[in-house]
Amino acid sequence: MNLGRSIDLIEIDNLTYNLLTIFASSKEIALFENAKYSQLIDIKNRFETSKASKNLITLAIITRNILDSKTYSISSSELTCGILNENGKTTNLEIREACNKIVHAQHIDFVEISEREYSYLSSKIQLSGERHTKKWTAEFDVYEFCGCLQKII
Repeated sequence: MNLGRSIDLIEIDNLTYNLLTIFASSKEIALFENAKYSQLIDIKNRFETSKASKNLITLAIITRNILDSKTYSISSSELTCGILNENGKTTNLEIREACNKIVHAQHIDFVEISEREYSYLSSKIQLSGERHTKKWTAEFDVYEFCGCLQKII
């Protein structure tokens, strides 16, 4: 008896690819000549963080579902993608907790790098929120996050 729809691994790869291309192309588009390609730079500025947020949140939800439905022989240290500051302690941010923080974050900040007249996304993402009235912050690398995801699917 089938109790539900299985997770589409091709769709996970597609979402991962879309997220990676947003970050990887950010600098290249920012380097376009401002006068000649100003409309393309405007499109980048209008859409890159909203599309990255959507893909990131969707991947976090799917990843949590995968982690809850399987057991893994991979150690948690192999599934670390950043750092977590919570209750005055700094710890490694493992993939499951990263997913929880992405889903429950009050703020998702995409760290930008500014050079001369242009700026572009770095691979760092900062999250912040509250859990039981205690504030937390987290920072992770999108490439590390995607790499961890690929280890578990």
